[in-house]
Amino acid sequence: MWVDCDRSRKVFVVEVMHKTSTQYNAVIRKARQEKDNIALSDDRNHDLVKRIRCRRYNVSSVVDGQSSAADISNMFASKYHELYTSVTYDNVDMTDIRDELNSSIRTG
Repeated sequence: MWVDCDRSRKVFVVEVMHKTSTQYNAVIRKARQEKDNIALSDDRNHDLVKRIRCRRYNVSSVVDGQSSAADISNMFASKYHELYTSVTYDNVDMTDIRDELNSSIRTG
C-alpha cells in the first residue's frame, strides 16, 4: 500500500502501515509460541508412548487351571456359549423386535 501510494508520508497511510505491521508481528509471535507449545506437546507425547511401550506386562500362563493356549481358548468359548445361551427367549418375540428395529432403521 505504501508503495502504491508513491511512498507517501500522509497520516492515514502511515497509520495503516503501522497497524498492519503490528498485527503481522503479533501473529508471528503467536505462531512462534504455538510452535514451541506444539514441540513441547510432541515431546511429552513421545515420552508417554515410549514409557508405555517399555512397560513389561506380566501375562498369566494359567487361566482357571488351563495352561495351553488351546485349552484356555476352549474354556473361554464354553464360558461365552454358556453366557449367551443362559437366557431363554421366545422366537416370535425376537422376530417382532428384529422387524421393528429394521423398520425403524429404514425409516430413519
